Amino acid sequence: KQWYQRRVRATDCSSSTKCKSPILVEYTGLDTAKYGCGSCTIGTEGITCVSCEANEDAPCNGAVSTGKTFKCFPYAFNTTTKAWEAGSEAGTCIANEDTSIACNKPGESADQDYVVPHSGCGPCTAEAISANTCVQCEEDSCNSAAALSFVILPLIAAFFNLV
Repeated sequence: KQWYQRRVRATDCSSSTKCKSPILVEYTGLDTAKYGCGSCTIGTEGITCVSCEANEDAPCNGAVSTGKTFKCFPYAFNTTTKAWEAGSEAGTCIANEDTSIACNKPGESADQDYVVPHSGCGPCTAEAISANTCVQCEEDSCNSAAALSFVILPLIAAFFNLV
């Protein structure tokens, strides 16, 4: 079995009935914490790892769902052009099965110090939307640079028709 599918029974652990397993970190994927005996490392419980009490008949740290995948584009600030640029290829995002698809990208007010959350995967915070530093969309690969051109090109055409 793969490391993320292994289960540990309490009887497999000589001195502990506590077991641990990784958790699915939203928009990032299954954490690298290992399945095993004992408690999670201090400071990781509920963040990257979960502990449970096992009994002799059944493990408590069953295989964790690897979630659903979708694509979003990463963004980087180009210091030469002084502008945000979408990556050439969309990256893979991983979320819980019941989580809505969401991608994000820098908004008009995002300066070069802005950090794009989860490499473009997931929603923007309410504060970032209010500050116009982040724009979000709810479809697979919706945060590409081309997606923005569908809005801008008709506006440019309308402008030149007025001139």
